[in-house]
Amino acid sequence: MKRDRYQRQAYALRRMSKAVERVVLSKDAEVKTRAARWAEIWRWRAGWGPV
Repeated sequence: MKRDRYQRQAYALRRMSKAVERVVLSKDAEVKTRAARWAEIWRWRAGWGPV
């Protein structure tokens, strides 16, 4: 089943939210850095572009 644009965007936003949550809750600097990178990637996939 092919997803439409809005379903793909919703998925990317959900993943970005989880990555941001990992950034906020993590105590390990390496995990924070990796999660922040993933949050940035998912933000681009959601179509939000640069800040």
